[in-house]
Amino acid sequence: MPINTSDVKARIGQSTVGSDVPGAPGLQLAYQEQVNPTLFHDLSTDRNMGWVRQDSWLTYLNLNAPDTKVTYDLGISSTGVIRIAPFGTPPMAVVDGQHSRELPGWLPTLPLGTPQTAETLAFLLGITVLAFLIFRARARRSRTHDLAR
Repeated sequence: MPINTSDVKARIGQSTVGSDVPGAPGLQLAYQEQVNPTLFHDLSTDRNMGWVRQDSWLTYLNLNAPDTKVTYDLGISSTGVIRIAPFGTPPMAVVDGQHSRELPGWLPTLPLGTPQTAETLAFLLGITVLAFLIFRARARRSRTHDLAR
């Protein structure tokens, strides 16, 4: 499952690569992609790495902040959303203590890239409708012109 920086973006499948983690100054989700078969084989055949799954994701987080600004702990929820809590929070409380921001469980989770696909389809539909309207207007104009003769 890919990592995300917000519940909403996780639900709609929007990539958060390049975005800052809210509440964590200097922490950015810099890169993310699904593990390819070669990397999966290399990782899973190493000693004590049998836990790596074929559908794993490789995520690179970048921290660019002075130590005085890093006053938080990081956790990952079961939905793949990064959670931030004050430094010293027990590990499970980082994730479990923030249910108020989570979306209802009945909302569907869309695949990563869904917003971009929807935008592309909407754009293509708009071009098709525009071409149809232009064609229809020209056909009417041609019919009207032929009747006038």
